[in-house]
Amino acid sequence: MLSSFFLSLALVFSGHALAQNKDLVGATFRDFSGGLVDNIDASALQPNQSPNLQNVVIDDPIGALKPRKGYVQCGNTPSGNEATALFQYSKSDGSRKLIVSDNTSVWETADCVTYSTVTTGLTSTSRPSMSIVRDKLWVVNGTTFPFTWNGTSKVSLDATATSPNPGPPVCRYIEFWRERAWCARTSTNPSALAFSAIFDTAGGDLDPSTGTASWPATNVFYIDREGGSAITGIKAFKDRLYIFKNNGIWEISFWSDFVIEVIKSFSS
Repeated sequence: MLSSFFLSLALVFSGHALAQNKDLVGATFRDFSGGLVDNIDASALQPNQSPNLQNVVIDDPIGALKPRKGYVQCGNTPSGNEATALFQYSKSDGSRKLIVSDNTSVWETADCVTYSTVTTGLTSTSRPSMSIVRDKLWVVNGTTFPFTWNGTSKVSLDATATSPNPGPPVCRYIEFWRERAWCARTSTNPSALAFSAIFDTAGGDLDPSTGTASWPATNVFYIDREGGSAITGIKAFKDRLYIFKNNGIWEISFWSDFVIEVIKSFSS
């Protein structure tokens, strides 16, 4: 009687296990193009999306999901202070330097071991923004005059000596797009976007770092000036210029000095 009970019990558990295994269905995932989506319930995700993608690289190679590589320390700032800005300065001759700043100073290095000073004595609370304009490194920080560096010498664009007069405004962000230098968030208006001219009145080419007519006062417009937020970033991407604020992202389409389209592409 007891053995029959154990036999019946074994059959019950065996049948339950078979039923559970029968419900398991294998699945293969080769498309991760949807990336990380963590703002909706996981049950509503598409097959190519995941609610948890930490330290992984997707679709490299195509159809693969693999751990992201680690990192090695490149070096230390000569001052020992925190590095607040990094930029790769690449020139047309193929040379490349890593530009490093701690706000107060700017250095260049080719190996993260030997550093040379580009400039020093900047405002310690103002983080620099950098761009390459016609083979020169441009550096702005919102509190001092923009300056350029050609790999050897620094020139302050302060409307004196070889600097254009009037020169570029004191601005917080710099970008090079459509052969023009763009200065965002000037010292006089946090919503201003100034841009350099390409030609003078005679049709001659203008270098924004040397041309005396390269920064006309009329080459400025404002991004949501009454919106209650200052410009927080500027970036050229896929033939568009994007302006960032706390209350939105604006897309700039530029056809000429007189035909400029500004579209708010993202709110909040």
